[in-house]
Amino acid sequence: MNKRIVQNILDFLLGVSWAIIVLGAFLFFIIFSSFGLIASIIAAFFGMIFGFILVIIFESVRVLFESYEEIKKQNSLLKDIINKMEK
Repeated sequence: MNKRIVQNILDFLLGVSWAIIVLGAFLFFIIFSSFGLIASIIAAFFGMIFGFILVIIFESVRVLFESYEEIKKQNSLLKDIINKMEK
């Protein structure tokens, strides 16, 4: 698969994860606002947990993908160096 397509998909999913964080916090805050301010703030933090998990997952995938691309570049450079040394 083209690396640019994968990066665009990861960026989109990362943006969706941040939107889930904001939406979850807002909804949980509104739903629990009848129980008081402290309870609604705590509920808002619980509403953000799923989104934070998704952000961590997608950022980890992005870092792994970038390190894979960097290792491929380094590998090709090392092969060039070896070929030049053999000549």
